[in-house]
Amino acid sequence: MILFTASWCSSCSGLKKTLDSKSISYETVDVDSDFGMELAAKYCIRSLPSALIDGNVVSGAQNILKVI
Repeated sequence: MILFTASWCSSCSGLKKTLDSKSISYETVDVDSDFGMELAAKYCIRSLPSALIDGNVVSGAQNILKVI
């Protein structure tokens, strides 16, 4: 799972805390969208937090938590 976040995004920090406390079956790579703009553009990331999970873009913390 590639997790697209930003340091200024409060929903992103809340999601990361929740993911850290859960046992998830995905290896997670965190990409700060302010520095990984090319990668975010490649996957058409339009909102944060977003994640690339099994080839699909999932936007929003609640939606990401539902998928994992």
